[in-house]
Amino acid sequence: PTPTLRPSPSTSPSPSRAARAKLKREIRAVQKKVELAARSFYEVGAQLNTWKRTQSWRALSSDGGGDFKAFVRENVMPYSTASRLMTVAESYPKSIATKLGIEKGFQLVRYARLADTEALTLVRRDARLGSPPTAVSELSAQDIEWLVTSLRMTEARAAAPKASREDKRVAKVFARRFTSELGVDPDVSIDKKRNKLCLELDLDLARGAI
Repeated sequence: PTPTLRPSPSTSPSPSRAARAKLKREIRAVQKKVELAARSFYEVGAQLNTWKRTQSWRALSSDGGGDFKAFVRENVMPYSTASRLMTVAESYPKSIATKLGIEKGFQLVRYARLADTEALTLVRRDARLGSPPTAVSELSAQDIEWLVTSLRMTEARAAAPKASREDKRVAKVFARRFTSELGVDPDVSIDKKRNKLCLELDLDLARGAI
């Protein structure tokens, strides 16, 4: 008879009570550091805003001149990061900013500016954004960033100049002439931004028309 193979015992030793206790202490320490970092980013942004508002940063300049962005880059952090911290600290009270985090708080400010409202209002109302409508509390920073991109695309389309009735008439006349003379039917579009009449034609049809 074929022997039945018994499963080999696990070679990984079970964690000891001391190891578990050590890990729990380390987790608590990390959690405290995360909480401290969340509080610290707001304080950094608030201090940067104070320096900018009071112009006290100019004390390091021999002639009182200079550029705030350069001051931040040389003495604190990259200005792109500083700008986000400053925006969040300026837009929310500390308790809300700490809960949102830097990225979500910043993206929500970007969304609010495009939507002509206030980020703090959206948070306090737990407004429902996007489609399907989703509460701010349930949205991630990436979700809100996507909504910002979507709003910008909608605005860009709305701002694009529209073809007039005369533009469309000219395009139709030109397309008919193209078809009657070459025997092919192109796709015609009007690019008002560049003031161009655009014709697209399958390459094989173009070869056959020559």
